[in-house]
Amino acid sequence: MDCRLGLLFCLGILVPLSGCVREIRPEGTEMPDAGTAKKPETYVAFADFRAAASFAPETPAETQQVYRDEAKASYLKAISINPKHVPAYLSLGRLQQGSDELAAALVTYQKALKVTEKDPLIWFELGMCQARQKLFAEATVSIQKSCELNPDNKAYQTTLAYTLGRAGRWTESLTALTGLVGEARAHYDLARMLQHMQQPEMARQYVAAALSRDPNLPGARELFVSMGGTPPVEGTRALDPAQNPLALPVIQTSAEGVSKNVTVTSAEGTVGMEAIHLPPKPVINIGSSVR
Repeated sequence: MDCRLGLLFCLGILVPLSGCVREIRPEGTEMPDAGTAKKPETYVAFADFRAAASFAPETPAETQQVYRDEAKASYLKAISINPKHVPAYLSLGRLQQGSDELAAALVTYQKALKVTEKDPLIWFELGMCQARQKLFAEATVSIQKSCELNPDNKAYQTTLAYTLGRAGRWTESLTALTGLVGEARAHYDLARMLQHMQQPEMARQYVAAALSRDPNLPGARELFVSMGGTPPVEGTRALDPAQNPLALPVIQTSAEGVSKNVTVTSAEGTVGMEAIHLPPKPVINIGSSVR
């Protein structure tokens, strides 16, 4: 009987209090209390959670913008607490890119560089943002800086190689790719890039050069045939290994970001070039960093 009375007493106390108890939620799902949270990391953690949720496919459309606004406010609060807190700038820049606020993202990365110019990730993400705005020359400079600060990062080096191609610096792009994936694959990768950029003649020359170096390179034979080329007989080379593709053009980029230098010279004469188009937008992975 005593035990029952004790249990009833406890329930009598706890039930009235239950209405005052705060709902328990996963960590990071509630806006930090400005009166108690003093660390920028706390605000960044909350903002990262909200930013990730705003891009989740299961989040209702009407809620996505609310979450992004909350994330932005929290990142800015972190910066107001500590103007030198680099993770807040990086996460804010990613959120702005993911929301297609590219001009604002550029400003955010520039502010981060005023805090430090020694962080390769700032330079890399700045370069990616510039590339999305077709500022390929500027993007090349930024990504080159990230490679200098972190020379062992293969992702930075690969991105630089392709960005050089987007900037029309084909010889440098080919050299960089060759060091990363080998000569045959480098030619093939550039051929695919040129095909995407609607440069069929140059693309055909590059894939032929790839086959001359490796007749069994996966995908190269199919690409060559799709362009109207005749594949080499098994065990033979498509071209003399010493033969180079078409003379590489120097492409000048206009203020609008569309390349306009329009001709290259080959043994067959002058070949017209179309404007260079930006590839599909990269996926912005909110809440994670590539180091």
